[in-house]
Amino acid sequence: MPVGVGAKPAGGTAARPAPVAAKPAAPPTAPPAGAEPGKKGGGKKKILIIVLIVVILAVLAVGVFLVLKLLGVLGGGGSDAPKPAETKKTLVMGELSVSTGEPLSINLDDGYMSFAATIYFDEEVKPEGEGSSEIDPSPARDAALRLFKGMKKDDLDKPGAMQELQKKYTAELNKSPIPPYDGHVVTVQFTTFAYQ
Repeated sequence: MPVGVGAKPAGGTAARPAPVAAKPAAPPTAPPAGAEPGKKGGGKKKILIIVLIVVILAVLAVGVFLVLKLLGVLGGGGSDAPKPAETKKTLVMGELSVSTGEPLSINLDDGYMSFAATIYFDEEVKPEGEGSSEIDPSPARDAALRLFKGMKKDDLDKPGAMQELQKKYTAELNKSPIPPYDGHVVTVQFTTFAYQ
C-alpha cells in the first residue's frame, strides 16, 4: 500500500513526527517581580553606605574641632573667655566733672520725671589748657534719656533703686564712644531726681 497521508507504514504503527529542537531561553533582562536583586543593586547600596559613612565622619570631625576651639585647646579659645592680660583698671577720681545742665524732662511709662546729674571723671581726663571749652554734656543727657525713658514709677520706688540707677548710668556713660566719657567716668551724683 502506498504511503501517504494517513496511511500506515508497513509495520502497522503510525509514523511519529521527528522531534523539533527547542530554542534556548533568552536570558531575562529584568529580574522578575519579588525576586532578590542581583549584583547591580548591591553595588548601589555599597556606594550609598560609603557616602553616608563619609558624611557622618565629616560632621563628627567638624564638631570635635569646634568643641576643641571653644575650650581653647586649638588656637584662640572662646570669645567669652576672659584673657589673662585683661584686667579692669581702677579709676581714680580726677579734677574734672560736668553737669547735665538744666533738669531734663523724661517721659516714664506711667508718668514723667525731672533729672539732672553731675558726672565725675578719672585722673586721666585733663583740662585742655587755658581758654579750653568745658566738657560737652550732651552725651550725658542722651545717656539719661536712653536709661530712664519708658521706666515705671514702681521701679523707681523700690529700695536701693537710686544706687542701682547710678551704677547703670555710670556704665552707660562709660560705653559712650565720645571722649572723655569713653571709660573714664568714675561716678555720678544725681542732683535732680523727681518723678510723678
